[in-house]
Amino acid sequence: MQTIKSIDINGRRARLFIEGDASQPTILLLHGIGRSFEDWEPQFVPFRQAGYRVIAPDLPGSGFSDRLPAPTTLPGLAQGVLEILGVIGETRRLHVMRHSMGGAVALQLLTLDPNRVATLNLVGSAGFGPKSIRYCDWQPHPSSVPSRPVTPTAQLLDGASPFEASNRNGEMN
Repeated sequence: MQTIKSIDINGRRARLFIEGDASQPTILLLHGIGRSFEDWEPQFVPFRQAGYRVIAPDLPGSGFSDRLPAPTTLPGLAQGVLEILGVIGETRRLHVMRHSMGGAVALQLLTLDPNRVATLNLVGSAGFGPKSIRYCDWQPHPSSVPSRPVTPTAQLLDGASPFEASNRNGEMN
Protein backbone atom coordinates (compact mmCIF):
# COMPACT_ATOMS: atom_id res chain seq x y z
CA MET A 1 0.00 0.00 0.00
CA GLN A 2 1.42 3.38 -1.02
CA THR A 3 0.06 6.54 0.54
CA ILE A 4 0.91 10.20 0.78
CA LYS A 5 -0.87 11.50 3.85
CA SER A 6 -1.49 14.87 5.39
CA ILE A 7 -2.14 14.41 9.11
CA ASP A 8 -3.06 16.77 11.94
CA ILE A 9 -0.81 17.10 14.98
CA ASN A 10 -2.43 19.49 17.46
CA GLY A 11 -3.62 21.76 14.65
CA ARG A 12 -0.34 21.54 12.70
CA ARG A 13 -0.34 19.80 9.31
CA ALA A 14 2.34 17.19 8.63
CA ARG A 15 2.80 15.38 5.32
CA LEU A 16 4.36 11.96 4.98
CA PHE A 17 4.83 9.05 2.62
CA ILE A 18 4.00 5.54 3.82
CA GLU A 19 4.45 2.42 1.74
CA GLY A 20 4.30 -1.22 2.78
CA ASP A 21 2.65 -3.54 5.22
CA ALA A 22 2.72 -2.49 8.89
CA SER A 23 3.95 -5.97 9.86
CA GLN A 24 7.22 -5.50 7.93
CA PRO A 25 10.38 -3.95 9.41
CA THR A 26 10.17 -0.18 9.00
CA ILE A 27 12.70 2.24 7.53
CA LEU A 28 12.29 5.88 8.54
CA LEU A 29 13.81 8.25 5.95
CA LEU A 30 14.70 11.80 7.08
CA HIS A 31 15.53 14.44 4.47
CA GLY A 32 17.93 17.38 4.67
CA ILE A 33 17.35 21.06 5.39
CA GLY A 34 14.86 22.83 3.14
CA ARG A 35 13.98 19.62 1.30
CA SER A 36 11.11 17.10 1.34
CA PHE A 37 10.50 13.37 1.36
CA GLU A 38 10.62 13.41 -2.46
CA ASP A 39 14.43 13.37 -2.13
CA TRP A 40 14.05 9.73 -1.11
CA GLU A 41 11.65 8.74 -3.91
CA PRO A 42 14.22 6.72 -5.93
CA GLN A 43 14.76 4.54 -2.83
CA PHE A 44 11.11 3.69 -2.15
CA VAL A 45 10.81 0.80 -4.63
CA PRO A 46 14.15 -0.89 -3.78
CA PHE A 47 13.37 -0.77 -0.04
CA ARG A 48 9.89 -2.18 -0.63
CA GLN A 49 11.27 -4.92 -2.88
CA ALA A 50 13.69 -5.80 -0.09
CA GLY A 51 10.72 -6.31 2.26
CA TYR A 52 10.59 -3.09 4.27
CA ARG A 53 7.82 -0.68 5.15
CA VAL A 54 8.90 2.87 4.26
CA ILE A 55 7.95 6.00 6.21
CA ALA A 56 9.27 9.33 4.94
CA PRO A 57 7.89 12.49 6.57
CA ASP A 58 8.36 16.07 5.53
CA LEU A 59 10.11 17.48 8.60
CA PRO A 60 8.25 20.31 10.37
CA GLY A 61 8.59 23.50 8.31
CA SER A 62 9.75 21.62 5.19
CA GLY A 63 7.96 20.35 2.11
CA PHE A 64 4.23 20.55 2.82
CA SER A 65 4.51 20.24 6.62
CA ASP A 66 3.70 23.26 8.78
CA ARG A 67 6.34 24.90 10.95
CA LEU A 68 6.55 24.14 14.63
CA PRO A 69 4.66 26.60 16.86
CA ALA A 70 7.90 27.35 18.75
CA PRO A 71 11.25 28.36 17.21
CA THR A 72 12.70 25.49 15.17
CA THR A 73 15.41 23.50 16.96
CA LEU A 74 16.88 20.08 16.27
CA PRO A 75 15.23 18.58 19.37
CA GLY A 76 11.95 20.16 18.22
CA LEU A 77 12.28 18.59 14.77
CA ALA A 78 12.99 15.18 16.32
CA GLN A 79 9.98 15.58 18.62
CA GLY A 80 7.93 16.45 15.53
CA VAL A 81 9.01 13.15 13.94
CA LEU A 82 8.03 11.24 17.10
CA GLU A 83 4.63 12.97 17.04
CA ILE A 84 4.10 11.94 13.40
CA LEU A 85 4.95 8.35 14.29
CA GLY A 86 2.54 8.50 17.21
CA VAL A 87 -0.35 9.76 15.08
CA ILE A 88 0.11 6.99 12.51
CA GLY A 89 0.44 4.36 15.26
CA GLU A 90 4.04 3.35 14.51
CA THR A 91 5.45 2.27 17.89
CA ARG A 92 8.12 -0.26 16.88
CA ARG A 93 11.88 0.12 16.67
CA LEU A 94 12.82 1.73 13.37
CA HIS A 95 15.72 1.59 10.95
CA VAL A 96 16.54 5.28 10.57
CA MET A 97 18.25 6.61 7.45
CA ARG A 98 18.97 10.27 6.92
CA HIS A 99 20.34 12.80 4.50
CA SER A 100 22.30 15.93 5.46
CA MET A 101 20.58 17.76 8.35
CA GLY A 102 18.34 14.72 8.76
CA GLY A 103 21.37 13.16 10.47
CA ALA A 104 21.33 15.79 13.20
CA VAL A 105 17.59 15.19 13.61
CA ALA A 106 18.24 11.42 13.75
CA LEU A 107 20.81 11.92 16.52
CA GLN A 108 18.23 13.92 18.45
CA LEU A 109 15.68 11.16 17.86
CA LEU A 110 18.16 8.67 19.32
CA THR A 111 18.65 10.95 22.33
CA LEU A 112 14.93 11.55 22.92
CA ASP A 113 13.80 7.94 22.52
CA PRO A 114 16.72 5.51 22.09
CA ASN A 115 14.52 2.44 22.26
CA ARG A 116 12.72 3.51 19.06
CA VAL A 117 15.91 3.23 16.97
CA ALA A 118 16.89 -0.28 15.85
CA THR A 119 19.64 0.92 13.48
CA LEU A 120 20.92 4.33 12.51
CA ASN A 121 22.57 5.04 9.15
CA LEU A 122 24.66 8.24 9.23
CA VAL A 123 26.74 8.65 6.08
CA GLY A 124 27.67 12.16 4.91
CA SER A 125 25.54 13.51 7.69
CA ALA A 126 25.28 16.78 9.57
CA GLY A 127 25.67 16.54 13.30
CA PHE A 128 29.26 15.36 13.81
CA GLY A 129 32.30 16.95 15.40
CA PRO A 130 32.55 19.00 18.61
CA LYS A 131 30.89 22.10 17.14
CA SER A 132 28.12 20.09 15.50
CA ILE A 133 27.42 18.12 18.65
CA ARG A 134 27.19 21.34 20.66
CA TYR A 135 24.94 22.83 17.97
CA CYS A 136 22.73 19.74 18.01
CA ASP A 137 22.48 19.94 21.79
CA TRP A 138 23.29 16.23 21.79
CA GLN A 139 24.53 15.03 25.13
CA PRO A 140 24.23 11.36 25.99
CA HIS A 141 22.43 10.64 29.22
CA PRO A 142 22.86 7.27 30.97
CA SER A 143 19.20 6.49 30.33
CA SER A 144 19.69 7.31 26.62
CA VAL A 145 22.05 4.43 25.97
CA PRO A 146 20.32 1.86 23.74
CA SER A 147 19.39 -1.33 25.57
CA ARG A 148 21.35 -3.48 23.12
CA PRO A 149 24.84 -2.95 21.71
CA VAL A 150 25.22 -0.97 18.51
CA THR A 151 27.18 -2.83 15.83
CA PRO A 152 29.65 -0.64 13.88
CA THR A 153 28.57 -0.16 10.27
CA ALA A 154 31.88 -1.51 8.92
CA GLN A 155 31.31 -4.75 10.82
CA LEU A 156 27.72 -4.98 9.57
CA LEU A 157 28.61 -4.42 5.94
CA ASP A 158 31.10 -7.23 5.41
CA GLY A 159 30.27 -7.15 1.69
CA ALA A 160 26.51 -6.66 2.04
CA SER A 161 24.14 -3.76 2.48
CA PRO A 162 23.60 -2.74 6.13
CA PHE A 163 20.08 -4.17 5.94
CA GLU A 164 21.23 -7.51 4.53
CA ALA A 165 24.01 -7.70 7.11
CA SER A 166 21.69 -6.74 9.96
CA ASN A 167 19.24 -9.37 8.82
CA ARG A 168 22.04 -11.98 8.76
CA ASN A 169 22.98 -11.00 12.31
CA GLY A 170 19.35 -11.24 13.45
CA GLU A 171 19.19 -7.57 14.46
CA MET A 172 16.22 -6.51 12.36
CA ASN A 173 13.57 -6.91 15.08
